[in-house]
Amino acid sequence: MEEIGIFSEVTYRNISDSTTATYTIVPVRWEIKTIAGGIYDDIEIKHSKSDINPDLGIISCESPIGCALLGHKAGSKLSIPIPSGEIIKIEVLEVLNTRRKTENRCDEIIPIDERTLEYIKSQLEWAGDNPRHLKSILATVTAAYRKIGFPEMAIEIVDKYCEKYINDILSSQLLISVGAAHMDLNSKEAAYRCLKFSEQFDDADSNYLQSVWGRYHRLFGNNER
Repeated sequence: MEEIGIFSEVTYRNISDSTTATYTIVPVRWEIKTIAGGIYDDIEIKHSKSDINPDLGIISCESPIGCALLGHKAGSKLSIPIPSGEIIKIEVLEVLNTRRKTENRCDEIIPIDERTLEYIKSQLEWAGDNPRHLKSILATVTAAYRKIGFPEMAIEIVDKYCEKYINDILSSQLLISVGAAHMDLNSKEAAYRCLKFSEQFDDADSNYLQSVWGRYHRLFGNNER
């Protein structure tokens, strides 16, 4: 069962009135870069120790509630004194820890490889909407997204271009890379479909494919589906 830590998304119930709330626990100071279609923006957010921001769905790890939640699990019941002098009683209903969860340190910063992001951006700008160019760079772009911990972006960028150019951009290497991204997200069936589809291409790299199939079986067992 998952323990609550920094960047855990926690849903809890207020025992007194049965209302529920969901927050992500964040450090007092943190920085994250959001990515969309190869373009990324810097967002720096600083919080006070008592900060709860319902609009952003966040709660500081040094707020009374955030601090009390750390280390607990779903099912835990807590009595927490708050600055007003009241004691609130809550029950933890669900804990979701992100893949990029950090240790319980309140000055943590999520690292992003800026050079890789710049590379992705430049490649996508160069390819534009040219299917031939896209086919030549998408496998590398998806691998780059996976390298910096964003397999979901690898999948999204391929889905975006497949809607327009599916017959012109697919290759075995791209399908294997997307299959590996699905494995990063523990999506067994989607990974299986990508890997099986990649076998139909004449340009399939048998060593690369065998290596990724090996990882698939280590993750999901010997049953392919």
